[in-house]
Amino acid sequence: MGKKKFISIMALFVFGIMVFTACKTIQDIQNTLTNIKNLQFRLKSIDNFKLAGIGVANKNTLNDFSITDGLKLTQAFSGNRFPAEFVLNVEAKNPNDGTGTNKSSSLALERLRWTLYIDNVRTIDGDITNKIEVPAKGGSTIIPIFINFDLYEFFGNRGYEGIVKLALALGGVKGNTSSIRMEALPVIRTPLGLMEMGEVTIVDHKFTS
Repeated sequence: MGKKKFISIMALFVFGIMVFTACKTIQDIQNTLTNIKNLQFRLKSIDNFKLAGIGVANKNTLNDFSITDGLKLTQAFSGNRFPAEFVLNVEAKNPNDGTGTNKSSSLALERLRWTLYIDNVRTIDGDITNKIEVPAKGGSTIIPIFINFDLYEFFGNRGYEGIVKLALALGGVKGNTSSIRMEALPVIRTPLGLMEMGEVTIVDHKFTS
């Protein structure tokens, strides 16, 4: 084999490797974008709701509060403050199953900047502080978000009973997240670096992406 022919063959070989690598990179990018697009969220539940330091998880109506608790609540309201705290559990689901040309892979949620709405009233903003891994093939992960803010600041016009009833509707015996939504901006870590998923509306009755 002549030297020139050998060099030509090697050049073709190197070119073939470059083409293969480029195609694989493009496919990996497409898979990554598809996986990010398919990531889904929903509001799962509320835990440990406290109003002015008083737990409401075992209460259904105003009459379920003791006299002592009632005094604490009225004192808080009289001071124009009604601090509330609870854990809002957000469920993230990765439905990518690897079918077709899409490669199944877990997703690393690096950030989740959110704004909380209650009864369509904008309240507070926040972000997650720890990276969350969402497993592939329909796997899901619960993201506990600690919420702490003053209900009086946003719902003081409802009066004492109105705010207590709102707290019970969220964290009481029959409490649920139906009156809550989150406007969120997920940021995913990928082989290409951090990528924003785009704003999503997170509600309780269905997964959204």
